[in-house]
Amino acid sequence: MTDLESTQLTELNTRARTYTTQLWTVPLTYLAAIAVMLTGDTPGFPLTLKLLGGAALGLFVMAHLVGVEIGRDRAVSALCERDPTARNQWWTMWPLPLAVVFFAGVQLGAALSRL
Repeated sequence: MTDLESTQLTELNTRARTYTTQLWTVPLTYLAAIAVMLTGDTPGFPLTLKLLGGAALGLFVMAHLVGVEIGRDRAVSALCERDPTARNQWWTMWPLPLAVVFFAGVQLGAALSRL
């Protein structure tokens, strides 16, 4: 393996790890943010507004996660082409992003039922 190939593998591995880390840290941050937002006492902000804000934030987070998944898949696919022992196990990455969709949907439904 040449120095160029070694550098490429290192860079692809770093990119794949960065994207994979975002696939679990961003949803957990979103879930923590909505928990703080919904439990915090903020006079002047009705619960319906908080729920709609949390649902809208969930849509933006999900759009970001789709872009992250595209980048992760591209990095891991390129890594798999160069290293036959690498695997692309995308299904292990999606439980937390699906939780974002679930909670955004629940918040939207709860907000709409309060209107």
